[in-house]
Amino acid sequence: MQFSKEEHKQWFNGQPRKPMSAAVLFLDEHGKVLLVKPNYRQDWGLPGGVVEQYESPLDGAVREVKEELGLTIDRVSLQLCSVDYRSAKDDLIDKLYFYFLGGILNTSSISRINLQAEELDDMRFVTLEEARPLLSAWTHQQVTHALSPNNQLRYFEDSAPIGDNL
Repeated sequence: MQFSKEEHKQWFNGQPRKPMSAAVLFLDEHGKVLLVKPNYRQDWGLPGGVVEQYESPLDGAVREVKEELGLTIDRVSLQLCSVDYRSAKDDLIDKLYFYFLGGILNTSSISRINLQAEELDDMRFVTLEEARPLLSAWTHQQVTHALSPNNQLRYFEDSAPIGDNL
């Protein structure tokens, strides 16, 4: 039996949904990583957040950078470096995380950063080693991957790389 167009749409729209987040990794001119300190959790992180309904991960990353840092970035300037699937655990449902490279922020761009006071308490540029105790283990792994010499697109499950680079 074949589905009509309406039956297919009804079936498809009834499929499970997964929340998604998008984060952007920026560097300063000295190669240090921009971290932000959310006021709602202990760990520092990268600028980014939850992708809204009907929004692509790329558009979510651009929106979150605008909201959190006050910077307008061009979506074509972002490079996807990894996708991390996190399975359900600790009473949380499973989720997809998209990590983008945002490039280097020059002194002028950095001076225009205006932190979103409702969500962020602080920001700083740090070395990869300085980032280790500030970030969660999985975010540090994503940043390390993004900054590696062969930072090709990579797929992770629960922060473990799966297969070869894509």
